[in-house]
Amino acid sequence: MELLPLEQVLERLLDREGPTFEILRAQLAATWVVDREFTGVGFYTTLAVPHEAPRLDMRMDPIHDVSARIPGLEHGAYGRGNRRSERR
Repeated sequence: MELLPLEQVLERLLDREGPTFEILRAQLAATWVVDREFTGVGFYTTLAVPHEAPRLDMRMDPIHDVSARIPGLEHGAYGRGNRRSERR
């Protein structure tokens, strides 16, 4: 599966300077969509990154508090991080 237009915002989020974002852009280039869940009010996308892709040596999320204004979406779109980490 290819990224949907809304998921392609990842490219814009990673359009920043620095080695962290260089690695994240390399990961995104090698990424594929494993699953997509539509909830009726939004969606979750599960991405896979191959083991041979460059890795970050950090345990923090360099991107947080993501939001978007989308025509026709009354309350906008907000990201709250990785679902797996929220379940722990």
